[in-house]
Amino acid sequence: GKATQHLRLHFLQRWIYSFTRDNAQTRNFSLNILPNSSEDYSASGTSSSLTATMDKKLMWSNDESKICNQHSNIEYIKKTSKQTHKIFNNSQIRLVRNWKGSFDPRLFEEFCNFLLSAKKYIYIEHQYPFQNAAVTYYICEALKRNTDLKLIVVTPIKTDLPTGVLGDFFNWSQDHIINHLAKILSVAPDRVGIFGLVTQSDDDNISSIYVHSKLALIDDRLMINGSTNMDNISFFYCSEVSAAIRNSDLVKYTKTQLGKEHLGSFWRDEMVDDFDMFFNAFRSVADQNLEALKSNSKLVGRPVWIAPPHIYEFLLEKIYYPTKITYLFSKLGLNIDSNPIQLKSLSNLKKYLPSFGLRSRL
Repeated sequence: GKATQHLRLHFLQRWIYSFTRDNAQTRNFSLNILPNSSEDYSASGTSSSLTATMDKKLMWSNDESKICNQHSNIEYIKKTSKQTHKIFNNSQIRLVRNWKGSFDPRLFEEFCNFLLSAKKYIYIEHQYPFQNAAVTYYICEALKRNTDLKLIVVTPIKTDLPTGVLGDFFNWSQDHIINHLAKILSVAPDRVGIFGLVTQSDDDNISSIYVHSKLALIDDRLMINGSTNMDNISFFYCSEVSAAIRNSDLVKYTKTQLGKEHLGSFWRDEMVDDFDMFFNAFRSVADQNLEALKSNSKLVGRPVWIAPPHIYEFLLEKIYYPTKITYLFSKLGLNIDSNPIQLKSLSNLKKYLPSFGLRSRL
């Protein structure tokens, strides 16, 4: 359908821009919906060689176009795919995108409107949640005005963003995320959960699970998913695209899959239709894990609190993060403990360093 073709158009335009660096040429490129041949492509001012680069792999055959026009593409997917797909019918799909210089930056406005439309709950699983101050303000106001609204945020315990002065200079900081999440929690502490995810090894080392998702679920009716982070870079400076999909079955299915994955044995089937129960389970697991961390005992699941700040600082002391040095040694076949750093075997290093004059010293 049209939404799929517009998504395809977005990446065709990205392809053009990567070669031309020309905003006008990128903006003027157009694609007829459901093209049947290469003649359906038009690119104002583009060269024939560039059009040819869009090329046969991106063109649809006549048979494929007919399949999509007849809305029988589900059977086509089933026949051609090696994987088993769950099919969701009757979805309303809207693409929202941003491209500085080529298109108006409407993505930020659309994203805020989606969040502000929530009546019962918002589940967010994002790499850089609420780094942007304006989105943080809007969600705080929404929580104040609607005392029935609940919010779950699942995010990395530490991202790859800079901190301190460098993060402030670029207005793109890990500190912004942690401070904004703490602010949101303070507005409605009984209706907000801010969680990281961890795993515990057999030798009791605790490692963070890095969340790279850009997902939001709203009120069992809307899913937003795509490339858009909740940060200044994505909202105002990058080329981003997300799909807002209205389909209750899809939202419930996604929530169920994530709930089972994160909550493990604490998942209950009743949570599919009971977000309060889902919400309380996340908080309960995080509460139990906090006590387990304090007593150096076994964790009961993945979720851990990363707000307020004093809990976050405590958590950082308990989570193992490999440094560049430990990562290098791991590539050399060495096992390294993190606290304190201890090389369990130096003998493996000898065969890797014959040319550095270090072998005899080892």
